[in-house]
Amino acid sequence: MVKESLKRELEKLDELQRKYEQVMGNYIVHIRSDRVDLFAQDEIAYKEAMEAWRIQFDRIYRMSDRTEECRKRTRRLQHMKVVLNRKMY
Repeated sequence: MVKESLKRELEKLDELQRKYEQVMGNYIVHIRSDRVDLFAQDEIAYKEAMEAWRIQFDRIYRMSDRTEECRKRTRRLQHMKVVLNRKMY
């Protein structure tokens, strides 16, 4: 039960990760093309995507303490967080 629930939550996190990367890609394109008129919209989309990702990450992180197998997934999540933080800077 916990494994299936965690698997679903990880799939949601993967989806949110893809959405975040898409939002950042759009943001970068707009910056490079000097589309100042879209910066505010991009900033809002970025903040929403990041907040959704963090909420989902925290939810999974709490769930991961429930089983031994989840420790491997926790390491994966920590790696994803490091990768995401690198992309931000």
